[in-house]
Amino acid sequence: MREAADAGTPLEMVDGTGRVWGLWCILDLRETQAVFLANGVPRKLEFSIKLVAYGEDA
Repeated sequence: MREAADAGTPLEMVDGTGRVWGLWCILDLRETQAVFLANGVPRKLEFSIKLVAYGEDA
């Protein structure tokens, strides 16, 4: 996803029920990690994403 965001490549958005919402471009994608285990693996991940619809109907 990060590569597509950096390139401005539109991606198809599909929800958990299989409904297709069309093509979208990622404007911004941020991730934070917290509450680490002893081996450095994060137990808490937070994401923030900004999207814009892509195409003629956008």
